Amino acid sequence: MSVADVRLQIRVRGRVQGVFYRASARKSALGLGLRGWVRNCRDGSVEALVVGPRDRADEFVEWCHSGPPASIVEAVETVEMAVIDLERSNEHTARRKTPGRAEDPEGKSPDDNTRESQHETRDADEPLKGFHVRF
Repeated sequence: MSVADVRLQIRVRGRVQGVFYRASARKSALGLGLRGWVRNCRDGSVEALVVGPRDRADEFVEWCHSGPPASIVEAVETVEMAVIDLERSNEHTARRKTPGRAEDPEGKSPDDNTRESQHETRDADEPLKGFHVRF
């Protein structure tokens, strides 16, 4: 990460899932020397976060407007964010047990059942599990 780096959060809407958009975006970003990740979201969009030199990040955004051949891009939204250490921003923390919380014999906490029943009410921006690709 250099002082001249930018960090862009990108949301791509249209027919962008099931058309190799994530894999193609990863390949494009790596070819431009960018770091980051790309993932599918529940609302059918694709979200990416890229960090790198301004000119290369802008070139990646231009690529996002067309995407791979099978995609149909309807909109690309870009937000510039503060540049931070990308490795630290992607760290996953382990779930901690809270003292005094009851768990059932299957190892689930009472909150797990509530989360499962609210699966359909999750935010559309929330990523789909297993669909987060880092580069």
